[in-house]
Amino acid sequence: MSKLIVKLCKAVRDHLDGATYTIPFEPRRGYDAEVSLRDLEAMNAPDVLVMPAELDRDLEEGTRAGPADTYQVDVGVRRKLKTKAVEEVDPFVDLMEEIQTDLLGERAVGYQEAVCVGARIAPVFSPDHLEKQGVFFSVLHLTFKAIA
Repeated sequence: MSKLIVKLCKAVRDHLDGATYTIPFEPRRGYDAEVSLRDLEAMNAPDVLVMPAELDRDLEEGTRAGPADTYQVDVGVRRKLKTKAVEEVDPFVDLMEEIQTDLLGERAVGYQEAVCVGARIAPVFSPDHLEKQGVFFSVLHLTFKAIA
């Protein structure tokens, strides 16, 4: 795994940690996305995990200086809900869009050579997680391009 994608994950985590959103949370960076329902229930805020997802090097889109690098960093958000009511789910859907808007077009803090050129939320929420476990689950896929 590239040192740069690790730097980007740290930068995204730091950005999220320094920002203010309608639902407060403490983002973490890691590789283990597994959290028990009991742990999710005990949390006072959503579980927000930043992790590397993809690294793409393209010689055709590169320059004489080297290949064009594209990095994908994922931000997963989970929260055990008390009910499955739309009034309880909507704020978390809004939070995902808030984070998406905040990061799109931004340069990575601590790594100014990369800019967020894409931010896709998929799934907006997972019906399966909501139905079976009462958990809101969504992933924001951030695409960064290294720029000179």
